[in-house]
Amino acid sequence: MRLRIVSITCVLFGIVVLSASAIEAGVGVRMGWNFGSSRTEAGDLQATEDDAITVHRRSGFTGGLTSRIMFADLIGIQPEILFTQMGGGYKGEVDEWFGEELDEPFFVVSEDRFNVLSLPLLATAKINLGSIDFDDDGVMPLSLHPQAGVSVETILGEPVSSTELAADPDSVQGIDGDPISDDWRSTAYSYVLGLAIETPGTDDGPSVASLALRYSEQFSGFGPDDFTENNQRTLRNFSISINIMYIL
Repeated sequence: MRLRIVSITCVLFGIVVLSASAIEAGVGVRMGWNFGSSRTEAGDLQATEDDAITVHRRSGFTGGLTSRIMFADLIGIQPEILFTQMGGGYKGEVDEWFGEELDEPFFVVSEDRFNVLSLPLLATAKINLGSIDFDDDGVMPLSLHPQAGVSVETILGEPVSSTELAADPDSVQGIDGDPISDDWRSTAYSYVLGLAIETPGTDDGPSVASLALRYSEQFSGFGPDDFTENNQRTLRNFSISINIMYIL
């Protein structure tokens, strides 16, 4: 815990030092929708062996605070603080349950649900795309911003895991689950790739606005502290968001 605090303090100190030499710095808000999956080695093996079992994805809100520090108007860093609803699992038809054969095939959904606080730190670049001419209404400059970096993620609240068996797939929507064991690790690490297209805002509004796509995948995920391979969760997430930023 002490090492984690020291690391975060060093990162924040470095950001402050870099800000002093930046030619442009901004803060803003990021809001969007996340599409995620929660994968395990055992689940992937079952999905590979049984065509009726597929990955079940969970969608949810993602949003928070974003910032950007640019140097020479070409490259920069983008620290963020985000809340994201993550999770997912597996779904499909089964003809046996805990080793016992069922009278008829049933539909099963296994799902993990996590509320996560993410701290992404991204490197970003700016590529000018030119402008769109709207004749009498003026022009709209556009720029492309590829992004890459890492994220530290911490579980908020009580994560839930659920498995539901039903005759009708529609009846398993909104199922309740049981709390995940307290001996799980609550911190994970992901790599992050993103792409945003950006345009300046209006005189009376934010300085810039952008539409962003982002993909992240954990390389050290949530799971039991004993690192039992079959139970380790790997969260993969794709999100689309709208970002507004004010240049300071």
